[in-house]
Amino acid sequence: MKKKTAAVCSALAAGALVLTAPLSASAAVTTSVSVDNSTKTWSVDPVIANLAGSTRIPVSGSGFNGFTLPYGNGVYVAFGGENFTSQDAGYYEDAVWASPTATSTTETRVLLSGGAFSNAYIDVVQAYDDIDCLVDENDTVGEQCYIYTFSGHGAFPDAAGDPNYSEVPVYFE
Repeated sequence: MKKKTAAVCSALAAGALVLTAPLSASAAVTTSVSVDNSTKTWSVDPVIANLAGSTRIPVSGSGFNGFTLPYGNGVYVAFGGENFTSQDAGYYEDAVWASPTATSTTETRVLLSGGAFSNAYIDVVQAYDDIDCLVDENDTVGEQCYIYTFSGHGAFPDAAGDPNYSEVPVYFE
């Protein structure tokens, strides 16, 4: 497999350009990630997933803003393609709702307490629906996919205004 250079232009509040070293075919699969929403940083950047099949990645987070929505409050953790256009979890291949009103930890709902959550398991796959997440070094094949955090239920019209929005790229080896 060709080496890929992961260049991430963050649309976050900091607006910083983050460059990472080239990825090699021998890179280890990411075992877990955490996000600090107050600084918009991820413990692993990028996430490396298994090209064959599905990779289950535990995600934890802290520093998320509390807010009240007509349909509940919380934040989504989701995996999907590069075109972040929806605050609807159904748009993504996999999504978990982290909420202070969660009654139990399941694959689709985890407890958000004091702006933090843990044990959100996200399954990432190289291809789903019409999206192929395998990108090459020239970005000519597929599209870049991400693990996102964002407010749900249409709380914010776009990612730029969402205080809970963050993203980390996912590459497949």
